[in-house]
Order: sequence, then structure tokens, then C-alpha cells
Amino acid sequence: MTTEPRSLTEITIWYRGVVEGRLARKIGNSLADAARAAGKYVQAFDNYVDLPDRVYVPCRFYVRISPEPIAEPYLYENYTPSIVICTDAAMAKGCDILKGILPGSVLLVNTKNTPESVMELISDLEELPRLKTVATVDAGMAHEYRTPYGGVEGASEKAASLHTGAIMLGALNAVVPLVDLSDLSNIETDTRGLAEGAEDVKAASNPRFVASAPAEKAETHSYRGRVNLVVPAPAPGTEQVGHITGNYRLDRPVIDGDKCNRCRICWAACPDACIEVGASSDDPMQVNLKYCKGCGICWYICPVKAITAEDELNYVGGMVRV
Repeated sequence: MTTEPRSLTEITIWYRGVVEGRLARKIGNSLADAARAAGKYVQAFDNYVDLPDRVYVPCRFYVRISPEPIAEPYLYENYTPSIVICTDAAMAKGCDILKGILPGSVLLVNTKNTPESVMELISDLEELPRLKTVATVDAGMAHEYRTPYGGVEGASEKAASLHTGAIMLGALNAVVPLVDLSDLSNIETDTRGLAEGAEDVKAASNPRFVASAPAEKAETHSYRGRVNLVVPAPAPGTEQVGHITGNYRLDRPVIDGDKCNRCRICWAACPDACIEVGASSDDPMQVNLKYCKGCGICWYICPVKAITAEDELNYVGGMVRV
């Protein structure tokens, strides 16, 4: 077995389906193009098993950079990334963003919060000891498109500002100089955004990082036996445990029991049927947070404004990690 250092760098970019697809491609393709201009070998592509046509669904875009020809052209996922980028912090709360990371990896998150607060969000992840550095930058964007009528298939991607991409590129290159800044500036013409990201990024060491964490486990990605193509559907009125969707959510609907008159308009309008009528007249409507995507229809349509939208990051728990 070779003891030479790994030359291939895998970068995984987590983004929100539909509204951030163009943003993720901008970040990933700019990195790849800058590396290619410097004579490196590169790949940049979407994860083919994700559902990028679903609004807010967590998706991944991949970049690979190597000084040598890439020998894994037909692996369609980054199984061992050393750099992870999140376009919003709620995905760190709802997804296993560190899966497969190499020891000494770096995480960059677009958030107003501190690196320490991000580490609290991911404190339950098994591979946290492999993460060396957490960086955050406030690149804007997240609150700009939180409107109910953006929460439909086919919504415009214009909501995700491409200036956000330049800020995140500048922040990443300040923490991990993957490419020469001059090469990156030739590709990314928003030099103001690059400079802003490099200046505003905050980085912190992970106190749980273990330098001697085991190297990545050898995995065989191949056919694994018999597949049952007939999956029984859940009975009416029960939960579909095989498809939890609460990790789509950026904002959480909060119901004020004193204002709620139990008119059931939100219950009728909820596209995911995740609003339930309270058990008694004193109990307001309840939201099943396993499935609420935070689309905004309920707080927009409520006639007495008993439902408000609050940032998911203001709450501990209430989101099933997928």
C-alpha cells in the first residue's frame, strides 16, 4: 500500500435545490476553471442522485482538483472530501455534511453565526474529530428568497445572488489557498466580492480535532445484492419514515395559541399535510417538523397572523438529520 500523500482534492458544495443551483455551479466551476488555468486536472459536476428540481432540497455539487490525471472518472460522488462548503447553516443542522471527510478537513458555512455555533450544530456527527477547521462568512443571500411563492417547482434561481458566490470563493481561498488568487480573479470578475470574503471570513480550530484520526476506510462502491423494487406505501394518516423532508427548512412556522382561532385554513393549504388540528379546544394547530419544508404558505395565508416565520437556527433540535 502506498504511503504517498493524497494528491486529489475533493470539494463538496451543499446547496438548496432550484434557488441555489446556479450559485453552487458558480462556486464549483470557478474553482475548477482557476485550477485548470494553473495546469491542474479538474472535474466539476452535480450529484446525480440528488433532486435539484425540488425547492430547498439539500443537494451537492462536486469539484475535484489534482496535479495528476484523475484516475476516478466514473465515481459520481465525492466519498472522501477534504473541503465542505455549505450555502446555509441550516443544512449543517439537517444533513450529515461531514460524511466521509478526510482527517484535517475544512468546513466553510455561509452564515452570520460564529464558527463555534456551527460546531455546536454538528456536535453529534460521528466524523467531527476529522474536521480541523470551521470557517464562516456572512455572504448574504439566505433571507432574500424566503417567500411562499418561491416555494414551488420551477421557481427562479435569480433569487440567489451571484455576488454571494464571489464572497464565498474569497473566503474559501483565504482559508485554503487551493488556487492562485490571480488565476481566480481572472475567472471570477467580481473582485470586490472576492476581497470582501477574504476580509470577513472567520475561522476557528475544532477543539475535538484528532490529528491521528484513522485514515479513510476502504470502501467498495458496487452492486450490493438483491434490491426489493416493491416498497409498501404507508397507511393513510401515518408518516412516511423513508422520506423525511424537514431538512429542507430554513424558517420554522411558530403558532401563537392565543391568536389561533382554529379556522383550519393553514391545515387545508399545507402542501405536505404536516399541520395537525390540536387535540382540544385549548390546543392550537400543531406542525410536524419532520416534514415541514418551511415553504411559507401557512404564515402567508393565516388570516389572523397567528403563524410567524422564525429562523430554524434559533432552535435546538426539531429537525431530523438525514
